[in-house]
Amino acid sequence: MNIRSKFFLFLMVLPIVPAHAELSVTAERGGLQVRTSAGPALSDIRLNVRLPERTISGQLELAGEQRGRDAAGEYEIYQYRMVTHPGEGAHAMLEFRRYLSPEVLVATLAYDGPPPAAVDGVELVMQLNDFARGMALHRLSLFWLAPSFVSDPRLLSGANLLLLWQRMREAKYRLLVPLGGDGMVGDLRVSDYQFRVSLSSYDANFSPHRIPLFAYASGDDPYRLAPAAYTAAFAANPYYGRLRWQKPYPEVFRTLGWCSWNTYYDTVTEEKVLNSVRSMREHKIPLGFVLVDEGWRTANGQKLAGYDADSSKFPNGLAGLVKTLHEVYHVPHVGVWYAFQGYWQGVDPNSEIGRNHTLFAANDGQYLPDPRAGAGRSFYGDWYQFLKSIGIDFVKVDNQANNPNFTNGLLPLFDLGAGEQRNLQDAALESMQSKSDQSGANQCVSVLNCMDMSLENAFNWRYSNICVSSYIRA
Repeated sequence: MNIRSKFFLFLMVLPIVPAHAELSVTAERGGLQVRTSAGPALSDIRLNVRLPERTISGQLELAGEQRGRDAAGEYEIYQYRMVTHPGEGAHAMLEFRRYLSPEVLVATLAYDGPPPAAVDGVELVMQLNDFARGMALHRLSLFWLAPSFVSDPRLLSGANLLLLWQRMREAKYRLLVPLGGDGMVGDLRVSDYQFRVSLSSYDANFSPHRIPLFAYASGDDPYRLAPAAYTAAFAANPYYGRLRWQKPYPEVFRTLGWCSWNTYYDTVTEEKVLNSVRSMREHKIPLGFVLVDEGWRTANGQKLAGYDADSSKFPNGLAGLVKTLHEVYHVPHVGVWYAFQGYWQGVDPNSEIGRNHTLFAANDGQYLPDPRAGAGRSFYGDWYQFLKSIGIDFVKVDNQANNPNFTNGLLPLFDLGAGEQRNLQDAALESMQSKSDQSGANQCVSVLNCMDMSLENAFNWRYSNICVSSYIRA
């Protein structure tokens, strides 16, 4: 297998084999190094906390060491205090948790001080020593990822959610992934020709306390690095979500299905769906599911106004369509699309569903189900119960990564995503649990996540296990 193929396929989940310990963290000239048996892999690591009016930085000095064990195994902790000028009014402690087998490093920041800047408020600046070539997962937009190949980390563009690389004269692979939590979301980027792990809350009034920063892993096999890094990161931090290999695969997605989107886009109607299904049955295509995508909903402009379908396009409602698909065309599974916030601009507060559920007043007159303390859970619960009652057994949840356009400046982004996902995931567990696992031991729901490539979503998928990572319109 050539190197490019390995880069594309490294995310496959394989068993993790313990590796020989080689990592250490040391202080040098006021910065930090992550050293390996072959020399430093990350060097001159320095912390910047950007406040609206100034940047706080300082030398990093060893403050303590600890040992412990969690779900990912035994670890050692190295704590480094940022030494600042008197009167700065902020205290910061970097913590590096080094897992021993397999060897992974998870970095967090304990912070006590005023709110950092809403964007790039916390930054770790570093050098990647002897970088030869690598692949990043680059955010094309809020919603989508794509691979980007570079021969120098300073050539990385925009925001990135993963970097896999090799060093000169070395066959070993290195992996660095940004983390999120405590209100903030991370990415990898380059500014002023410096490589950075950057954290943002998108809320200028929010002050975090314990911020997950990044996870680092190295080894001979790139397939194993992502599972190792994320297993350690999730053990070290209190995420609501679970990792993919910790959840069953939904039964519905094991079959061949048809989605209305690339055929009809948002002009879908009951008649068009039935015509397409009839044609596929006549051609003996073994349909396992039908997904009615965008265009079926009841809306007031770009705001959701009802749970059932637009009667002008679906005269028999969703129930009539589902009944025909099940009884006439023997389609085992039927699902529908909707947008995470209700619709593209949220929920119509003057509609019946808007009046019956707690909404959060977002930017530009938009409203979404309230993500705070479960207040908006009933919005999803009632909708899913309605869908279940008429035979809908899975959903595609779109527009997930668009939350910043609703709540910029109003709520810390990771907390917003965690609250909204908790509302959705818990409601789906009641009404959209996968038929392949009803025992409750390893719950999984029939939810397809879409337009979703952001940490505040992916790190909070507790029961859903399928996502769309990139999209090219035909």
